[in-house]
Parts: sequence; structure tokens; C-alpha cells
Amino acid sequence: MTLFFSLENLEAESGSDPYKFLLYLRNFYYKRPPKSAHQIPRRNLSGNSFILNPKPILADRPITDVEFIVQYVKLAARRDYTYYKQFGIKTLPLSYFPDINYNAIKYNPLFKIENNQLFFYYEEHTRK
Repeated sequence: MTLFFSLENLEAESGSDPYKFLLYLRNFYYKRPPKSAHQIPRRNLSGNSFILNPKPILADRPITDVEFIVQYVKLAARRDYTYYKQFGIKTLPLSYFPDINYNAIKYNPLFKIENNQLFFYYEEHTRK
């Protein structure tokens, strides 16, 4: 099930806190009520950014570093949903985003870079 959200609002709400970023995203996906008042986002998190397979990435925190997971979500959110629906393109063409720091993403185990395309691990398959 595809998750649509607003990356801009999610980033604004969480600031630079990756744990808060994932907390807001998980609560939004699972439609959970916040446990305390500081967990309530002031902005609407609905939007056009998307993740095709959100359940495994949101459950991956004990296995993968939280920074890698947030990086995965932020880069997945840059893709165009129309390209995916029309042509089945799940990758992010890196040539469209010259501002992406290759050194920051090349060690992330959730990505594979091939032919100037960024492949998202959980969009291609799931961990066993």
C-alpha cells in the first residue's frame, strides 16, 4: 500500500530530529493517536510525496540506523508519482538532482546506485 505524505511539512515539524521524523511518519501511516501533546504535528502531513512499500521501512529501525531510514524516506519522496504510475519507474534518476551528495548515500545499505539511478531496497524486495 502506497503512503502519501508531505515531506516538506514532515521536515518542518521534526526539524533535524530523525527520531521525531520517524515517529510522526509512523503515527501518520498507522493512524495512531499521539501518546503525548509534544507528539502532535501542527501541520497536516498529507501530501504528494510517496513511499511504495512503507511497512518494512518503518519497521526497520532496530536493524538499520535511523539516519539511513530518514535518508531513504527523504530521497524516495523526491520521485514523481506520475512516472511510477505511467511507466513503473521506482528509481530516482540522480541526473535530475545534482545537489545529492553521493558520499552521503553510498554507504546506506538501503540503496543501490546503478547507471545513474538510485534503487530503493524496500521498493524492489524485502528483507527476510
